[in-house]
Amino acid sequence: MEREKKHYYRTLEQDSFCVDAPKLEELEVIQIPLSNYILENPKSVVHASIAFKSLSEEDWSFFPDHAYQLLSGISNVKSLSLSDQPFEGTEGEKDDPELQWTPPELVPDCLSSNLKTISRRGFKGLQVESQVAEYMLLNGCHLNKMTIYTCISEEEESCKDLLTFKRAMTCQLEFREMQF
Repeated sequence: MEREKKHYYRTLEQDSFCVDAPKLEELEVIQIPLSNYILENPKSVVHASIAFKSLSEEDWSFFPDHAYQLLSGISNVKSLSLSDQPFEGTEGEKDDPELQWTPPELVPDCLSSNLKTISRRGFKGLQVESQVAEYMLLNGCHLNKMTIYTCISEEEESCKDLLTFKRAMTCQLEFREMQF
């Protein structure tokens, strides 16, 4: 079977992309700023790597819908890697009331049906990051492992809180130090 891998890099203003990918097995998306991706025929995607670079507060308002749409489009993915750089203007802050996240009403199929592993790089301990991680742990019915790469100590309150979140019985939560 022919293996197909696509890389999509965005560096201009927000845009929408429609990708017809019937043989695509690996998807790598690096977004600067956030774009809207619509995948057609993505049934063979088993690994997705999504990197968000320097989201501003303006980009953040679009983030939940765009992320949900992208995750909904990769319903068969078994391995998901998420990474980001600090939100503009939030570096070092623990809680920014401007950054709010509302969970989607419907859980993406990949999260509730197929996803086995999640790698989360760039975790800074922000409340909004913890909310997203909790949502993924709670709804990752078949999740075996979530690895969180962070610069903060596992003893930090935000990391301790993640360990208490409800998750699938088979799901192992692991913290690793970020390597630069």
